[in-house]
Amino acid sequence: MGEPAYGWQSLVICYSRYELDDERTLDSGWTSPVECNRRWFTGFARSAQKYARFDSEPEFDTAKILDRDPRVDWWYRNDPASLAIESPDGRRGHRPDFVVGIGQKVWILEIKGDHLLAGLDSRLGQRQSVQNWCTKQSTELGKDIRYRVVPGSKIAVEMVAILDGRDG
Repeated sequence: MGEPAYGWQSLVICYSRYELDDERTLDSGWTSPVECNRRWFTGFARSAQKYARFDSEPEFDTAKILDRDPRVDWWYRNDPASLAIESPDGRRGHRPDFVVGIGQKVWILEIKGDHLLAGLDSRLGQRQSVQNWCTKQSTELGKDIRYRVVPGSKIAVEMVAILDGRDG
C-alpha cells in the first residue's frame, strides 16, 4: 500500500485503548451491531490502519467497497476518532466515519442510517462547518478535500459515483 498520500500521516495512525481479543476479516461478514462493534477487523489491502471497528452494517459495507476497489489509494476508519472538526457553537467536534484518498481527492465521509438523516438535516450549521473546514484545508494543503453524507440505503450507488468521479 505504501505511505498515505497528502502528508496525512498523523491523521491515519490508529492508537487504541481497546484490547484485541477477537480479530476478524472483512470476509467474515457482518453479524450484528453489538457483536461487530466489539470486534476488530483486520487484513485490509488499502486501509491506513491495521485494525478497524464498525458501528453499523452500512459502515462495514463502505469499508468493503473501499478496500476492494483499486481506484482507492487509501482509507481510514475514524474510530477511535483522530479527526474531530470543531462545530460552530464550540461543542464537541464532528467526527466523520471515514477519510479516503482517491487520486488527487481526499473524501471526508459520514455514513448515516436513513432513520438518522432527518436529525442530521437539523444540524445544518455543523454540516456547513465541515464544508468550511474542507475548503480551508483544501486551500492550505493545495488538495481537493470534499465532504459527503452518504445515506445507508445508498452506499453502493453513492460510492460508485464517488469512485467514478461523478461527485457533483
